[in-house]
Amino acid sequence: MTKAESIQPRSVLLVGGPDAGKSNFLGRLWMALDQGRGLITKNGLPSQMEYLRSLAESLLQGEFAPHTSHGVFQDNVIPVRWMNGSEVAVGQLVVPDCAGEQWERIHQMREWTEEWEATVRTMTGCLLFVRANTSHFVPALDWATAGSLLGCLAGAKNTPAESSETKLPTQVVLVDWLECLYSAFKEVHGPCQPLRLSVIVSAWDKVTSGNGRIHPDGYIDENLPLLYDFLSTNARRFATQMFGVSVVGGDLSDAQPGFKETFLEGDPYSSGDVVYSDNGRLKRTKDFTIPLGWALGCPLGSSKSTGVDSK
Repeated sequence: MTKAESIQPRSVLLVGGPDAGKSNFLGRLWMALDQGRGLITKNGLPSQMEYLRSLAESLLQGEFAPHTSHGVFQDNVIPVRWMNGSEVAVGQLVVPDCAGEQWERIHQMREWTEEWEATVRTMTGCLLFVRANTSHFVPALDWATAGSLLGCLAGAKNTPAESSETKLPTQVVLVDWLECLYSAFKEVHGPCQPLRLSVIVSAWDKVTSGNGRIHPDGYIDENLPLLYDFLSTNARRFATQMFGVSVVGGDLSDAQPGFKETFLEGDPYSSGDVVYSDNGRLKRTKDFTIPLGWALGCPLGSSKSTGVDSK
């Protein structure tokens, strides 16, 4: 057995609530892996080829991927390869994709299934999704909403959690999820190894409308300050990189007239981009495998990126 063949499978978990952009990113990621020009490339065919192909086909036809069915848990085993220093590393990447409502339900009930347990115990890193300008975003509490939430929780002690219409702020749920995932990660890897975390702000083109110089770090700091502070003060537990991702570079719906036609006339494989901050400088790349590469342990310096500004 060669050194490359002895590498254990690595699992990267997609974390995010409803309408967070996970399925569209997974479709665009498969397009990049299939093309084979990125930091991470495929190393054979995935186990759920048709599922990944259907996500990619939606984008190629100028449509965003349909909402994942509530009962779906797709365990996508994708053989991948990447450069580990001067050597080629190979292994199996497990990218589970499920409906955001399942994430909410697990968080509310405080338990996950055996298939989730098996995936979590093999994970190397996480892709944590938040979507800009989504109706599912629950803002931080203020004096008005705090009273409503506390009253709801007090009256729901013997009531199933999903019956409550009042939801916890999005950033509270994300921080709680990270605490749970790290606890499971630490049981396997010990306290000395950090969990590698790619925080992905999807629909980045909506964030940068009129302001192309904003950094993903700055967006998280301004809109999800609890999450930002939690990650900033837990650098030993989480090796974090924040990304802004636009899978096609615009809105394929009627909300942006003419964009869909322009998109279909161009090259879908070069559409969209990923931005991130590298030593304070905003960088942009067409390589959609970069966030996955970070979660696998690849250095950002090995990617082909262009500078946008020098903050």
